Order: sequence, then structure tokens, then C-alpha cells
Amino acid sequence: MVSGETRRNVTYDGFLSLITKRMAIRDERYGQAMFNILTLCRPLIAEKLRATALDPFYKDDPADIPHETWILVASEWGNEVYGVTEVTPHDLTDPFGLGHNDSINNAESFGRNKGEQ
Repeated sequence: MVSGETRRNVTYDGFLSLITKRMAIRDERYGQAMFNILTLCRPLIAEKLRATALDPFYKDDPADIPHETWILVASEWGNEVYGVTEVTPHDLTDPFGLGHNDSINNAESFGRNKGEQ
């Protein structure tokens, strides 16, 4: 089981690296991978973006993501209020969706409607 502590310790640069890794393995759009990783590492920031003009989920390319989204995520990344504070309810075998077929659908487990993927 992966604790919230593991996710909280992901650096901003590590977050950016995880986006491209997840895209390659999961065949997700850049914004979709970004949002899914953000949901795992900083769920309150993700919720701040969800269903707003700043939501990156449906963006194919990093250049399509609003500049304000990048500023918000980068500026609030280290804010402890936005870190994961408890262990998730699921036994995650692949917490960042980087290649295990038995991993849970992380986006769905954190409340994103499956039809939105």
C-alpha cells in the first residue's frame, strides 16, 4: 500500500516527469495525465481546477493548457495544505498508473466520472 506520504514527497519536477511517463504508458492526453497525477499528488489543487476554465483534462498538448493553470499548480505545489494528508482507501499497486495492468483506475477512484475520460 502506498501512503499519502509517498505522494506528498513528489517534487514539482517529479510531477512533470510523471505526466510524460503516464502519457506513454496509459495513452492519455497530456492534460488528462496531468490532472490524474495531480489528483494523486495534490488532490485539493486538482479540485480547485476541476470543471473550470483552468482544468487541463481535455487538453492534448502542454501549450494548450492555460498559463494561469501552470502558475496556480507551481505556486501552490509546496503548500502543505494541498498535500495528501492520509492514506488512500485503496491498496494501490501502481500509484501513478505507470504500467501495472492490475492498478486501479486512479481518476475514477478519486471521483472523476468514467465517461469524462
